[in-house]
Amino acid sequence: MSRADKNTLEQKKREIYSDFLNNFDQNPFTGVLARVTNEESVAQSLKNITLTNRGERFYNSNKGSRIRSSLFELFDSGMFDAIKIELQDTYRYYEPRAIINDIIIQPDTLDLNSLNVSIIFSIINIPGQNFQVSLNVQRIR
Repeated sequence: MSRADKNTLEQKKREIYSDFLNNFDQNPFTGVLARVTNEESVAQSLKNITLTNRGERFYNSNKGSRIRSSLFELFDSGMFDAIKIELQDTYRYYEPRAIINDIIIQPDTLDLNSLNVSIIFSIINIPGQNFQVSLNVQRIR
């Protein structure tokens, strides 16, 4: 049995955003779906948008990025700038909770056709703090 005062009013104020985990794990103590909150929630959303291909969602075919299709292009600064602009526009439209400060794109190795993407962002309702999420985008097949 859980205590009624476990989630105090002070703790509820700090929880601004929350989402379910991508793998729908359950909390081992309560048995309900586990959640991520605040910066973890926004970071998870940015990862999901980045790794979703355009046209992959049935009823929202514009949601996502074309970063995986660019893995087979020539790696040069022009391609990195084009990817960065597209990601910024996509984040601005589909993730209004985040303010994107910088996106750093670097090739992992030229033979593996993969990119390391670091997104530095701040959250609208949490001023003065910057957060970073890093992910490796690689071909699926």
